[in-house]
Amino acid sequence: IFSDGTQSTKPHIQHTFIVEGRDSVGVSLHTCNQLQCCADTSMMLAVKTTAVWFPNAFTPGADNNNTFGVLSAANIVYFEMFIYNRQGNLVFHSTDASQTWNGLNSSGTECMMGTYVYYYRYSLDVNPKNVYDGRGTVTLIR
Repeated sequence: IFSDGTQSTKPHIQHTFIVEGRDSVGVSLHTCNQLQCCADTSMMLAVKTTAVWFPNAFTPGADNNNTFGVLSAANIVYFEMFIYNRQGNLVFHSTDASQTWNGLNSSGTECMMGTYVYYYRYSLDVNPKNVYDGRGTVTLIR
């Protein structure tokens, strides 16, 4: 039994919740074995609707994987990303979630193959309290 009212008696279930405005979903499980020994379990699962995803590597100039940027199904209202090389020099900056890094620095020169650090901030609404941030690394492969 799911918190949206859906029920299933199948042994293997895949269920999709519509979670607009919710921070968790509930799942209740009623199980019985062949001897009719039964047990009930309920749990609430946290939903993180503000998640964005970044690839961990890209290959500029190659097909299908030639830029680095944010991937998200959410509507991003505010976005900012910084990418730094190992020396701590800024090689890319963007305030547009649809703008991706193509492996060139701000002068238009190809960046060396290697690992780069990125930092990002974003919001799904205009409320300044709802700004999320994070960091990671991406490997540029030539």
